Amino acid sequence: MSDSSQLTTDPPSQKRTPIWKRILRSAILCYVLLLLILVVFQRDLIYHPTKNENLSKAGAMGVPADVHHFEFAGADGVTLHGWRYPRALSESHPEDLSDSHRVVLYFPGNAGNRSYRVTPCEMLANFGCDVLIADYRGYGDNPGSPTEETLISDAMSLWQHATEKMKIPHDHIVLFGESLGGGVAVQLAAEQCRNGSPPEGLVIQSSFNSLVAVAQSNYPIMPAKLLLRDQFDSASQMVDIECRYLHVHGDNDRVVPYSCGRALFEAAPDDIYKTFVTLENAGHNDLYSDPRNFVPFSRAIQEWLEQ
Repeated sequence: MSDSSQLTTDPPSQKRTPIWKRILRSAILCYVLLLLILVVFQRDLIYHPTKNENLSKAGAMGVPADVHHFEFAGADGVTLHGWRYPRALSESHPEDLSDSHRVVLYFPGNAGNRSYRVTPCEMLANFGCDVLIADYRGYGDNPGSPTEETLISDAMSLWQHATEKMKIPHDHIVLFGESLGGGVAVQLAAEQCRNGSPPEGLVIQSSFNSLVAVAQSNYPIMPAKLLLRDQFDSASQMVDIECRYLHVHGDNDRVVPYSCGRALFEAAPDDIYKTFVTLENAGHNDLYSDPRNFVPFSRAIQEWLEQ
């Protein structure tokens, strides 16, 4: 009987995926994951509120002694809170501000709350302005969550409260927008100009032509136009501005690029009185803390108000 022999064959050799393909695949996966994070958490990246339930209580920490608390209703009935700084040499807090020489509606940036803006509000009060500053939804002692839609809607409600309840003539009002608040102030100013009740003026501090442009500048690999739900397209609104306009911007701003501020300024009509002031070597968050920036900043505001 003959021996049977078993034939064995080696398993086919498996080719390893080239390393460049593995790196590319990992990079794509990381990029998609990053896009997903930005889509889901983008508003947490845009808005940085600081809550403080004591801001409406006189004498509480963080509440300046000379401010007067006021409140107004948003379009959906939500009660929102703010402060009024009386102009210099005025100790009264009347509800009726119809005889006020000038009232500033102050729209803050994306972080903190109104207690972080004591310095600029007191500056404006010392320049002879009554100042109204209200926190956005979700900031300070206000309920809710901030979005572009709610910020603009609440700004319209604040305007209505100022002109109807406080009886402030629309041409006595100056809108002051700081950073993200510039996007709010521009849209409010444009809407009132279209309605035939323009404010006296618009002051923009370190703001942008659009939030998309800021995001694209800081994160060039991201398709910001497709991802951002809150785009604050100020440049498209600026074309309807009919009031005086001042823009102040630091040329060393790493948050809102100087170029974005210039683009917003260039979008304004050429037939209005508009002024752009460059603060040399100033950044985004050091206009109030550094005297080398605050002195020329405050001088620019005062000179514009006095013109």
